[in-house]
Amino acid sequence: MAFNLLRMGQRRFISTSCRRRFLDRTYEDRVELPAPRVRFVEDAELGTEMKALRAKEAGDWKALSVADKQQLYRLSFHRSYSEMMNPKANWSLPWAEVLLITAVTTVIFALQKTFVRPPLPESLSPEWQEETRKYEIAIRNMPMTGPPSKWDY
Repeated sequence: MAFNLLRMGQRRFISTSCRRRFLDRTYEDRVELPAPRVRFVEDAELGTEMKALRAKEAGDWKALSVADKQQLYRLSFHRSYSEMMNPKANWSLPWAEVLLITAVTTVIFALQKTFVRPPLPESLSPEWQEETRKYEIAIRNMPMTGPPSKWDY
């Protein structure tokens, strides 16, 4: 019973919200409703030649040319159903943002590496590592697996 009441309330809400939208005379392209009751361009916004075209619309459609039919369609609808299903790809802006962020990050990294980073520790120099290897061999550190294992005594 509760489910039925909830379903009835949902139907009532949807029907009143749709009615309210059409009473407000707002137009929106939606895939669920490809042919709204409101026209894209209102009669008050039309020019003289478009009003004449709207007057021809009431007559025989066989007398209209293909261009006139397309203009009438664009007066009633902003986008066609296929245009709503396949919107124009806006890929350039996200790629530009990604490239800009990458460039800024690279510049910041290079500046930090040049001016902020302290000098490398002495233990990373080749001379230090050679001296450490000689010392490990001299004290026989890890004679089975370390550097002394590769040294011929």
